[in-house]
Amino acid sequence: MTRRRSLRDFDDEAIATDLPRVQSGAAEAAEVVAHRSEASRSRQPRPSAGASSQERTGIYLQAATFAAAKSAYIADFETVAGSPDTFGGWLAGVLDRHARRSSRSRAALSDRLPAETVGGGVNRAFILPAATVQAMHEAIASDRRAGSIASRSQFASVAIRSAIEDSRGRAGGELPPAPARLPNKLR
Repeated sequence: MTRRRSLRDFDDEAIATDLPRVQSGAAEAAEVVAHRSEASRSRQPRPSAGASSQERTGIYLQAATFAAAKSAYIADFETVAGSPDTFGGWLAGVLDRHARRSSRSRAALSDRLPAETVGGGVNRAFILPAATVQAMHEAIASDRRAGSIASRSQFASVAIRSAIEDSRGRAGGELPPAPARLPNKLR
């Protein structure tokens, strides 16, 4: 059995290796810049061919809203043709629809929605299309210019609560209970 190498072993090896000859002036600077840019390019993840650009986005929601959103997602999957089979896909659609509304209609919708149950909250990260995140940020900026200041989580909360109400209406007033943990994809 071989012994696992320690940090000291790595340090000793680094000290024992010969350093390359130092060049002078502009040639050395050009080599350092070329090496750094090559290293930074190799560390950046490259999207696969045909893959859409996605972003990890954190959203804080009240626990009751998050639970109801999971229920709405399940209900929509069962009742709406072409509904996404992932919660992230459902959420992206909800945020896209909300971002397409005008600032005035978003404000009116926020006023019409029932008050959110206040309690413990959950902070979740979702993988969303970059276009959805960009549209959400543009809508938030538009709302700020119209005099309504909301965070990304507040924007998402209004969008989700609106979708929950729509889903509840399509389901006849009652949403199915959601499991504590959703599967990666519904079947």
